Amino acid sequence: MRVGGSMNMLQKLILMPRFFKARSITKKANKLLSEGNYAAAKGLYLQLEDMKTVNYMIYHNIATIYFQEREWGKAEEYFKKCLSLQPHSAVSYSTLSEVYLRSRRWKEAEQAITEAVAIEPLNYFLAKRKEKVTDSQWRTKHVDALELTEEGLRLMSEQRFDDALNRFERAVLLD
Repeated sequence: MRVGGSMNMLQKLILMPRFFKARSITKKANKLLSEGNYAAAKGLYLQLEDMKTVNYMIYHNIATIYFQEREWGKAEEYFKKCLSLQPHSAVSYSTLSEVYLRSRRWKEAEQAITEAVAIEPLNYFLAKRKEKVTDSQWRTKHVDALELTEEGLRLMSEQRFDDALNRFERAVLLD
């Protein structure tokens, strides 16, 4: 009995430095994320993944960053990793639904938002979101409006203000 207990303690001592390093990296990454420095935060979160010291929130944060970067495939991949560790994350399912919407994968968007509502059936906002996601007219207009808005922002950065205004006006009329 003591031998097993000693081995357990020895294993803990060996893993301690790795744990402290992971905790330090996580704090830095979370701070960077809160400051909006997505690229640097993502780099640190991915380092934690390489160290095999992740939890579902690390995956959720990576997925959210990929979502912000409009990398729908990577966002989907990491939301699924998150959900494999925490299958009761309504927030992750809800955001995954938005990833599917942005990819125009309507059925998968419906399935993901349905999962979110099943986890939190009394959540008014998720229920309203599900009504919208399952409405074929709304979801098409919603995604079209988002794409026009993004295009308008790009045109503004190129100082093509008349073209940008046109996109924004079209987006507002849609959604």
